[in-house]
Amino acid sequence: MNNNILSLVILSELKEGNSSERIIIQTYNYNLEDNEEVSISEILQKKNIDINYANNKIKQEVNSSQEQNIKLAELGYNVSVRDTNSDIYKVENVKEFFISENGYLYVVYAYGNDEFTSEVDVIIFK
Repeated sequence: MNNNILSLVILSELKEGNSSERIIIQTYNYNLEDNEEVSISEILQKKNIDINYANNKIKQEVNSSQEQNIKLAELGYNVSVRDTNSDIYKVENVKEFFISENGYLYVVYAYGNDEFTSEVDVIIFK
């Protein structure tokens, strides 16, 4: 499956003055055979990953990250708060993802794409 798909990941780390570090990640996924962009739904289908399973896994991992951030915030650390009920965590709204050389699908939530933060959630589907 991975043979025909090319994934390009661009990572940018920015630090401007006194603002927080910002990590921005953009991904591009193309089927080289068809010379067309590939959607996450197509990749899930080719990998035989059920969309409900993918949605549940994303939700569980983001909830786990949020629980860790709540604990860090209670200790006085400045962390981003995730709205774990947001529609951005639904598969049909995933914007950043890529296929690794070993065929794993990585779904990336780089919160620095929209705000000044270096926090990133990565969900891996084998």
